[in-house]
Amino acid sequence: MQSLENLIVFPSNEIWGNWVLYKVAIILALAASLETLLSIEAMDKIDPLKRVTPVNTELQAQGIGNIISGILGGLPIAAVIVRGSVNIEAGGRTKASSITHGIFILIAWIFFSPILNQIPLSALAAILVYTGIKLCKPYQFYNNFEKGLGSFLPFIITVVGIVFTDLLIGIISGIFVASIFIIKENYLAPVLDVHNLGRRYRIVLGEILTFLHKNRIRKVLENIPEDSIVKIDGSRSRFIDRDIIAYFEEFRDKSSARNMELLFSGNIPLSFNKNKQKENMDEIYARLFDNNKKWVAEKLSIDPEYFNRLSEGQTPQYLLDVQVVEFQRMKLQEQTQVKCLCIETLPI
Repeated sequence: MQSLENLIVFPSNEIWGNWVLYKVAIILALAASLETLLSIEAMDKIDPLKRVTPVNTELQAQGIGNIISGILGGLPIAAVIVRGSVNIEAGGRTKASSITHGIFILIAWIFFSPILNQIPLSALAAILVYTGIKLCKPYQFYNNFEKGLGSFLPFIITVVGIVFTDLLIGIISGIFVASIFIIKENYLAPVLDVHNLGRRYRIVLGEILTFLHKNRIRKVLENIPEDSIVKIDGSRSRFIDRDIIAYFEEFRDKSSARNMELLFSGNIPLSFNKNKQKENMDEIYARLFDNNKKWVAEKLSIDPEYFNRLSEGQTPQYLLDVQVVEFQRMKLQEQTQVKCLCIETLPI
């Protein structure tokens, strides 16, 4: 028991002012947490009962245990795949197996330390290598290879980094490489669906638009010819980066110089200038009516009796301008209003 008392070393008050303490503590916390999460994932896969470990509870218990262990001068605590897998293969099913395992380790540490120190480290290493090979079967490498380079390369880099450096550097290296593939796939993901309807264009936005998609959106909008009506539909979007919204506002302000009508609908939080929008309505109506007049004149020049034949048997109380209705529906959709322009007919 005298040797046990010598092993318990309480921290000195002078160490709290040393920044190295906090640096090492953060590194150990990250490394231990990553090792625990990876061990939990591996053990859940080999669990014959297919249970799911509550990782939050596990990390909270590990944090409390590390605080107590550090105060008593002990080593950091983390879940270890070797002991966990041996426990499962030995038939452990409940928490009692883990508690019993801990009690036996404590007893061996207190009463049998001299004997345990006689075990060759090479024998312990052989046990670790054997257990690791059983957990990491060769077909897992082939499965990752079949999934493509985006899955295989981070996997190999993680394995190599862990073997030749340490756990933390290996995992960080794998996460960094995987992040590159994620950014690339996100950039190449279909985020725009362009419908060319002649003079009108309808652009449907994808679910997630980040700053990576700004250049693609710019190219699409800038290639739309002048004198066009462009509707940008964000009804399917769940997230639109502020950079994208700022570009939409910038393009909206510049669209008048190209004689373009830019309409928005769905989940696009733009700051509209309602006064300016209202001032432009008369001009828009006038343009629509001018187009209608040109269309009527063209029909009459080809067939002077066209409208007379078309009106036979019809006595409508009102005429409805479909172009104006559609334009108003698009323009005011974000206000959940639909307006129709109805013209009362004169009695014949």
